[in-house]
Amino acid sequence: MRGYTRAMLLAAATGATLLSVTACGDEAPAPSGDKPPAATTGGGDSGAKKPPLTVTFDVTGAATLKGVVDTEFPNLGGATFPKTCAEYVKGKDDRFVLPKIFLVKLDQGVTPTVNVTLTGYTGPATYDAAAIERKTSSGVEINTLLAAPGGVFRLNGASTSSVKVDTAGGSWTFTGLADSKGGKLAGSVVWKCNR
Repeated sequence: MRGYTRAMLLAAATGATLLSVTACGDEAPAPSGDKPPAATTGGGDSGAKKPPLTVTFDVTGAATLKGVVDTEFPNLGGATFPKTCAEYVKGKDDRFVLPKIFLVKLDQGVTPTVNVTLTGYTGPATYDAAAIERKTSSGVEINTLLAAPGGVFRLNGASTSSVKVDTAGGSWTFTGLADSKGGKLAGSVVWKCNR
């Protein structure tokens, strides 16, 4: 896979498996395709083209995730990377993948990874927790938010969750995401699309 070292792919795969707060929909553990996703915490080379998604984290509880990250569109499945916001909000195969962040630390030193996929997606609207995919077809639990090194937090029976998607971006708000030690998170992940 162009642009990724073996160590980066291993770290991304390990992080997604062990420390994710995600709701996965895509079967591929690591991005692939012509243009692999990248993420930055703002700034950078002023001559470089800004990634199409700006993601803001405002999460508190067992881990604190606060900050803004610029990233590429996620893989919608089958190495399909949208090029525009209009393509992104269409989703693919009745599914919508929330922005994913890899190998970028927020100001608190936490590396967030969102692995959330909506099922039964019909286009821009508001979706509740029932629309979030819980397991991959191979039985791997998803719907997680990774807060490395804080842990993997998942939706559970006591969680609330709402995902709003519109043509300019969207948001995921939640309460009660829990890890295996009883730690909980509440907050939001908001994204804006600029392409």
